[in-house]
Amino acid sequence: MGSLKDYIQRREMQRTGGMPERAEFHSKGYHRYFEGWSEYREVDEKGKARLKRVYTGVYHAAKLSDQQWRAFHVGYGAAWLLSFILYFVAVTRPLDSNACWYVAVPEALTVACLFWMGWSLFNFLTAGKNMTLGEYRYVEAVKKSSRYTFVAQLLTAVGTLAYTILSSRENLAAELGCVLVLLVCAGLSLLVYLLENRVVYDSFLSTEEAPREAQQITYD
Repeated sequence: MGSLKDYIQRREMQRTGGMPERAEFHSKGYHRYFEGWSEYREVDEKGKARLKRVYTGVYHAAKLSDQQWRAFHVGYGAAWLLSFILYFVAVTRPLDSNACWYVAVPEALTVACLFWMGWSLFNFLTAGKNMTLGEYRYVEAVKKSSRYTFVAQLLTAVGTLAYTILSSRENLAAELGCVLVLLVCAGLSLLVYLLENRVVYDSFLSTEEAPREAQQITYD
């Protein structure tokens, strides 16, 4: 989370030419990520004003024990990694179906979805149990990306099966084995969605306090 936060801050400084005086001056992306944070300036011992933030907004936390929470996270990461590896093994095999256009199209779509799902999971898994408003958005991103990945992988499997039935005269066993692997990949992606969709989250206000001059960042 820290590296992403630093990246957003650097981009904002490049865009504005320096740290703005007011929270309202920030970009829309900045407001989206830092929603719920209160920022203010603090003068250090050298007389230099530095931007400080404290989170004063709403937290969201999964209603899971620490052990369950860790198990879910390990499971999500393992499911995505296994789906990623198996998928690329399947679609890079020297099979006739992988050269067919109606198989290649969902293959390309799946690659994009897998990276989207991986990026969403990375931000979600590194957020911590108590998530800020900005971090909580990755809950929906994980569910949405895993659904899209499932559909794209399923379409790849259907296309491969259709090619095997209609066109394949050789490597029948290999083609059917590829279909089976693709279905396993789709099932792993769907599993992430089904598990996360059942998790219930509690919402509670941060107990942190900001100085009176601080302004809370909002996102509309």
